[in-house]
Parts: sequence; structure tokens; C-alpha cells
Amino acid sequence: MHGRYLAELTKEVLVDLEASKYQHAEYRISIYGRKYVEWDILAAWYCQNKLYSDNVLWLIQVQATSYCKAGCLFCRGGHSCMLQYSLSTMLL
Repeated sequence: MHGRYLAELTKEVLVDLEASKYQHAEYRISIYGRKYVEWDILAAWYCQNKLYSDNVLWLIQVQATSYCKAGCLFCRGGHSCMLQYSLSTMLL
């Protein structure tokens, strides 16, 4: 469903927040940094569903799952270590 249900619920909350002058919300969305395209998908979801509001602050939380040397979440999943790749998806 490409996050349509979450977007619809969020829009309902946005309408209520905008109706009450002094209420604000803070949303947190997690990104794992496994692929460059994660940022594009998140941006497309936000824009396509028109989720902008002056009453909402959006925070993108980058998961700290990579510590490497066999303890890395990516390594445990059978992948080669992707710590550098994960960091580069955030900074480029």
C-alpha cells in the first residue's frame, strides 16, 4: 500500500492540529541506511501524500545498527559489512 494508510491517519491528525492554534506534533521516522533509495522513497511518500504542516516537526532517525566485527546487523544477515555504505547514504 506504500504507506497510504499511515499517510491518511497522519493527514487526519494534521487537520486537527491546524484547527487548534497552539498544538504541535513531532513525528519520528526511522531509516536504516541500507540503500540510497530509502531517502528517495521517504521523500516521495512525504510529497505525494502532501504531509506538510506548520504544526508538525518531522525527525528522521537513523538507526545505529552497525558496529561491525561480527556484531554488525548487516554481517549477521549474511551480507558483507556495510557500515561505510550506511554512513555514506546519510551524508551524500
